[in-house]
Amino acid sequence: MQRATVNRGLVVAILVALCGVGDTLYLNGLFTDNAILQIERPEITAQQARIYGTTAVSETIRITGTNGFPTLAAKPEIVGKETEGPWSVTVPAPTNGKKGPFNITVESLDENGNATNSTTFGNVFFGDVIVCSGQSNMALPISATDNKTEEVAGASQYQNIHLYNVVHNESNTSISTIAGVWEIASNTSVPGFSAVCYMTGRMLVDWLRNTHPDTEMHIGLIESNIGGTTVHFWAPPEVGVACNSTGMLPWQGECAQQVPGWLWNAMINPISMNGTGYPIMAAIYYQGEADSGENDHMTTDAYTCELANMIRFWRREWNQTLLPFINVQLPGAGGGCELKGGGDHGFTGWVGIRAAQQKTSRLIKHTGMVVAVDQGGALHYGHKVEVAHRAHLWVRQLAYADATAHAQGPIFLYASKSTADALEITLHFHVTNGPLRLAQVWQCEKVAPCTFPGINASCCDGGAPSIVTVRLNGVFYHSGRPGHHQPKVPAIWSWVPATIILNAESSTVTAKPLLPPIGTHGWPEYYSTYIGTEAFSVEAVVVNGVGRPGCAIVDANGIPAGTYESSPVMISP
Repeated sequence: MQRATVNRGLVVAILVALCGVGDTLYLNGLFTDNAILQIERPEITAQQARIYGTTAVSETIRITGTNGFPTLAAKPEIVGKETEGPWSVTVPAPTNGKKGPFNITVESLDENGNATNSTTFGNVFFGDVIVCSGQSNMALPISATDNKTEEVAGASQYQNIHLYNVVHNESNTSISTIAGVWEIASNTSVPGFSAVCYMTGRMLVDWLRNTHPDTEMHIGLIESNIGGTTVHFWAPPEVGVACNSTGMLPWQGECAQQVPGWLWNAMINPISMNGTGYPIMAAIYYQGEADSGENDHMTTDAYTCELANMIRFWRREWNQTLLPFINVQLPGAGGGCELKGGGDHGFTGWVGIRAAQQKTSRLIKHTGMVVAVDQGGALHYGHKVEVAHRAHLWVRQLAYADATAHAQGPIFLYASKSTADALEITLHFHVTNGPLRLAQVWQCEKVAPCTFPGINASCCDGGAPSIVTVRLNGVFYHSGRPGHHQPKVPAIWSWVPATIILNAESSTVTAKPLLPPIGTHGWPEYYSTYIGTEAFSVEAVVVNGVGRPGCAIVDANGIPAGTYESSPVMISP
């Protein structure tokens, strides 16, 4: 996976150009022309919008604006013997009810009230702000998507969407400066912006225009991501302590001292600022691929700890207890027909990360998980429009309390053994938007079938095919080799084809694993020496077993179930 590097010269140049107003007056880099300030939303946060920066401790700050923008004042904080200190001022909504546009002037005043430095940023609006973070699949731009032509051509219709792309930076300690420029959505600004982030915002605007035609809401999208990065980097350093994962991290790029939190410190903290920064409406996070590799893989429990605590700390640092946090589950990319090796310390790989993401969404309240297991086909897949659609449903449900969004797909509850067939199991789902049905996933016709002896798994044909391969991600256990006593030792991590029968009324799926004969293609040769009853631990039953799915079990909204852990179910191959 390609690692993005940091252009330190560019970072310094932009910080100087944007933030340095005079000898002592500095504004955080978020305050440029076209900025979107978070409108008050008491149901999400008690925070009001803020403007903040640094100045000489002997000076005061005066903020004025046009179009009814309130006049504000601030005094810098004195920190030790420093000659400059941070200042932050809350921005109440204008009494005239206007949401913009405003031209805002920030001045530093000496002890006599005379202006020493000043700067003005214009075309500012109050609206809803979303931060989009993670690694390469969040960073993948509109220009790399399958629908880039339509998105770019239509961008001029969405000038109420403003885009801010955080310049890549890193730090081993928390910093308060950030680099970037707010831009209005256009055919020049949209192509290079995060596809998932932009299309989520675009779909929100479509929905808002349809439901509130008399009010044009502005949406501010902040993209802060770097490809190839692990969860450690985006979590505050305290998360590493909580999850016992402190210390140097396994891969080295441009920076020789990459420690937990080095991207949080430089690319997220300047936005949150320990509750005195830039309030937001929601966060969307798409990451996990880098934590599933052979050299730096994490188990389900380890990644769950990191992600869950990252969400808690993000909310603490923004001082927004109910900040809607939407996590995108890893897609159905990678893998193939081969069976995967298991481990002794929990599930690993893409399946293990998906299970952790699902577990986290159930542990932490007011979060949503975008299921993408029916998407993909490649690591950096271009079909991001469905991921954005599901993300915007979660924003509607969590941030706007839209009861019609139905963002939650089927939830796998448990598996039970069939009494009619030794190999048959029944999978039970909680369905809020039924009935369950089989759906052909995107670009299934381009997926090569996975072939075991006597099994040919192909795409759904829109009906109910006699054989559909369903991914039963799990661990086969053996009860010991001859001469050994090792009950229930993990032996194989596997994607196993199965025939399925849908029972939509009771929200269950009956699955019968189609196991290749022991010792034939599909099993390691040593497995034929294993004896005793086998157990199968069902972890997810949503799509076919080829790694690049052909069919999915979906609800009425077309959303599939995610990846879940389950108690073992005994079967006899």
